[in-house]
Amino acid sequence: VWNVYKNIAPKDCESIELPEGIKVMRSTNVAITKSSRNRELAQSFIDFLRSEEGKRFYLKWGWMVA
Repeated sequence: VWNVYKNIAPKDCESIELPEGIKVMRSTNVAITKSSRNRELAQSFIDFLRSEEGKRFYLKWGWMVA
């Protein structure tokens, strides 16, 4: 899941492969900050992530969707 760190710094990281079929449960958060310079574009991105197309993107990369 996080083997990117192993590839960036192989001498500093140990990577442990999980058995097939194990799902790592984690969430991802998104928000618009008060200091956002483009709130409309930020909201459009959030709308995309919540859309069916956005959910398909998450599923494609191994994430679960609500």
